[in-house]
Amino acid sequence: MRVVLNLAALPSRRERYAFAWTLPVIVLGAVGLIYLAVFSVRNFQEYRRVQNDIVALQNQNSRLSLQEANLKRSVERPEDRMISRQAQYINSLIEAKKISVADLTLKVSKLMPETAHLATLSLGQGEGPFVQFSVIGKDEEALEDFLTALEDSPDFGDVAVESEGIQSQGDQSVPMTIKCTARYVGSVLH
Repeated sequence: MRVVLNLAALPSRRERYAFAWTLPVIVLGAVGLIYLAVFSVRNFQEYRRVQNDIVALQNQNSRLSLQEANLKRSVERPEDRMISRQAQYINSLIEAKKISVADLTLKVSKLMPETAHLATLSLGQGEGPFVQFSVIGKDEEALEDFLTALEDSPDFGDVAVESEGIQSQGDQSVPMTIKCTARYVGSVLH
């Protein structure tokens, strides 16, 4: 006779519960693993793209640095430095030729005696800046004092009287008028 023994233990409720959830947990784990794999691949691709962009920017930066060095070398050549110095010199000469009408009027008004005043002042160009004056004086002595001060001034040269006259209205005489020109040789005005 044969005796059959079953040494297996009956599964407990907990074991049956765990066995029932094994398949859903495996499926969820597999889905999670696939999601992580896809996410990792995308992150790796993004990382590679950013790395390629950085390499491209570094290459562009090195190319620009090389171009900058070449431009600096070309500007520092002796013939280019000489041209730059000449241009700066010419610009300083142009800047020195500027004349301020307000400062010029102030210089002229300092030459006026108390009995004369400036009627008109205009600038002209010739071999240098020329100034045309129209001065009205109380008498001939005031105009002579102005002309003497103008000729003695270090700011003006080549003084020339164009016209002078006395205007009269009936029996009364109006102050004397003189028109003259002078070349401006003074210091630079700003």
